[in-house]
Amino acid sequence: MENISKQKFEEAMELVKDLDFTLAITKLQVEKFGGWSEERALKAVEGYKRYLAITKALDGFQLVPNADLDEIWHYHIMDTRRYEKDCQDIFGGFLHHYPYYGMLDEENEKNWKDNQDTSNNIWKELFNEDLYENSYAPNCPQACPCNKDENNNGIDYNYRRAA
Repeated sequence: MENISKQKFEEAMELVKDLDFTLAITKLQVEKFGGWSEERALKAVEGYKRYLAITKALDGFQLVPNADLDEIWHYHIMDTRRYEKDCQDIFGGFLHHYPYYGMLDEENEKNWKDNQDTSNNIWKELFNEDLYENSYAPNCPQACPCNKDENNNGIDYNYRRAA
């Protein structure tokens, strides 16, 4: 299991605490975009910030997010310029999203399920709550930890957008 330093996590939370997801929260409350309650959207945003901080604190190791955190991640990614800048500011590189983890074959699915267990254990250790316990935020239907590079890292420190 990945070990996380609470000090590194708190330092990482300082990097993400001021990220503004007001527009995503507003959009998710519109019926045709999900019809979420404000409470659900705010909780998902807070969870996503925790997810980013954990990824930073663990030097790029990514948890398997629950479905609500993943939805906020998708909204963040779709704001491409902001996502690129936020990744650079937080990670010093681009945090890739790979939405097919757990779907490729039996071994890949087993790794995804093992990573869910690790993810939940880390979440419980830090927050004393289950990552997947919320009835409307189960684990993703397929996991989202990114493709890993040769260092088992999901952050692309060499990412450069096209000019």
